[in-house]
Amino acid sequence: MGAALLCGVAAPAIPADPGAPPPEEGFHLDPHLGFRRGDHRVDLLLDLRYRWEDWKAYDPDWSDFHGLRSRFALDYRYKDVFRVFAQGQQMAVLGIDGDASGAGAAYRAANGDERNPNGVRPSQLFVEAAPVEGAWLRFGRSYIDMGTLVPQTEPNWAFLARSRLSQRLIGEVGWSTGARANDGLAAFFEWEGQAFHGFAAQPTTGVLVVDSDAYERQKDITFGGLHWTAARGSLVDDSQIEAFFIAYQDDRNPDQVSGLFGDIEVYTLGGSWLGVYPCGPGRFDLLLWGAIQVGTFHDQDGDGGVRKLDQLAGAVIAEAGYQLPGLWSQPWLRVGVNWASGDGSPDDGSRNTFFNLLPTNHPYYGFLDQLAFSNLIDLLVQLRLTPIGELGVDLTYHRFWLQESDDFRWSGSGAFAKKSFGYARNPSAGSRDVGHELDLTLTYPLARGVSLMAGFSKLWGGDAFDGQARKNASFGYLQLQLSH
Repeated sequence: MGAALLCGVAAPAIPADPGAPPPEEGFHLDPHLGFRRGDHRVDLLLDLRYRWEDWKAYDPDWSDFHGLRSRFALDYRYKDVFRVFAQGQQMAVLGIDGDASGAGAAYRAANGDERNPNGVRPSQLFVEAAPVEGAWLRFGRSYIDMGTLVPQTEPNWAFLARSRLSQRLIGEVGWSTGARANDGLAAFFEWEGQAFHGFAAQPTTGVLVVDSDAYERQKDITFGGLHWTAARGSLVDDSQIEAFFIAYQDDRNPDQVSGLFGDIEVYTLGGSWLGVYPCGPGRFDLLLWGAIQVGTFHDQDGDGGVRKLDQLAGAVIAEAGYQLPGLWSQPWLRVGVNWASGDGSPDDGSRNTFFNLLPTNHPYYGFLDQLAFSNLIDLLVQLRLTPIGELGVDLTYHRFWLQESDDFRWSGSGAFAKKSFGYARNPSAGSRDVGHELDLTLTYPLARGVSLMAGFSKLWGGDAFDGQARKNASFGYLQLQLSH
């Protein structure tokens, strides 16, 4: 479930390389199994994933389960100006014990306490028109992963753009068995190195929900946004610059939604700078990201009541690294900090806790997924190695604090079920000290389109976990994935 997984799970939704020559008439195997006749082309896309996970989260015993996900899609194109994409998703989480902890307990709770929840649902179904080169308009159900539409060909740029920058606020949560799609409109236009991405949609259920309730439209949640990208070199050499605006509204009935206290209307404005620069014998990389939020948010006050509060919050990310591709194992050392504001004065009529929206948090704030990007300070050190052949090693250390001890310790990745807010709040025990986490991930491509991944993560909980029977959490996993 490492950062590289984000690229693998999204593969079936990404069209074939537009620069590649078209296949010959009749059936073809490359780049996908399909058929072409004249201006008509149909491709069959498959993505199969098996993952075994073993958890011990604040519990004395280990508990394991098996996750299976199959995505199968038909992609029809006419002259590259019209497209119909249909994808189904089979999901199953098998062998969840009644006393499971960690993700196993979360899957079981989200699926009616079933031991073996499973389902088959339509995960994507959209039509797309491309009236001019470099532009398309899409209508229907699709994944909206902010920051993934501008292609990156070099491995270091691809890693930074997809696994350190994209989906910070809007993403499919692709590491999970269920994932999350969106029903609505999306548009993309690229001109002379400037890319514009716009969207307006309602999210589906999913992520932890894998039974027949998955991929149902959440009609009381609406979001939309604009995302501008200046590709590297278009404005500044070796640098990519972005700006974005996102509007989010949740009008669900709080009496029917756990963790929700009333309407939410939040507007987020931000931008980023990403660069990779030659420096001595290696390459220096820099990532800067920032956002501010305004709006209104019904939430609890200091006395436990509910009030309509003015949302005023912010978040900042700064990461830097240095890579030596000419040395053995191509070492790449990176350091960074993720900071999201918290609310130290719950009675002043203003809510200052940064709201994480609908993100994919997994690659950013610890692979144990115990924290959201709210009231958080995350100091990280990351070492990436390629010691033998194509074996990838990723070792990341996190040191976590709460930004405000009077606020909560937040976790979650946004709305995933109709009766759940999507974020859990846990008391801080009057402390800012959340603890340390160490994540180890190994990846290896067995063959074209076939990858093997294994990993282990451990969280040593700090004083913010006082009051719990146990503070520490661990999990290990093994994953096999086939994409074609």
